[in-house]
Amino acid sequence: MSNEDKYTSIRVKRSTVEELKSIGRKGETYNDIIRWLLTHRPKRRVAKKDEKKLWK
Repeated sequence: MSNEDKYTSIRVKRSTVEELKSIGRKGETYNDIIRWLLTHRPKRRVAKKDEKKLWK
C-alpha cells in the first residue's frame, strides 16, 4: 500500500458526521462521500498569473 492509499484521522464535529451520513448511501464510507463531494463541487475561479495584477 502506497502512502497515498493509507488512512489518516481527521477531526470533524458530530453534526458534520450526521450530514455526511445523510448524503451517503448504504455501504459507502466517509471517504467515498468526501471524494464524491470533492469531484462534484462547484468550480472556483482561480486567477491566472497575468490576472493577479487585476485583483490587487
